[in-house]
Amino acid sequence: MTASEKLTPERIAEIMAFPITYDEDCPKLTKEQIARLRPAHPENFVKEKRQKVKARPIDLSDIRELTEEDFSRGHFRNKVEVKIMMEAGLLEKFNATGLDLESYINSSVRTAVAEYGA
Repeated sequence: MTASEKLTPERIAEIMAFPITYDEDCPKLTKEQIARLRPAHPENFVKEKRQKVKARPIDLSDIRELTEEDFSRGHFRNKVEVKIMMEAGLLEKFNATGLDLESYINSSVRTAVAEYGA
């Protein structure tokens, strides 16, 4: 299984049903041994529990609706919808980076135009 594959419920059930075998190299720990376990780097562990922040509703009453005029200027100005074909594996690898594809393509094309001329 590769990192990009999702675990299916069937595969999870198969993993959970797999028997655990103990031997002299890997004995089953007793409750006392488990209680004595400590992290190798305790400075990375926070002992106190963090307080949960209660979500407050956001007041949207002072935000106006977007109009056609809003779309004709600003961020939406001069944008054209484009459809491109791309290799599926390439797109999957790019999406795994967490980058925004539209912004990345815009930046790449802008750089190419500046470098090679319009």
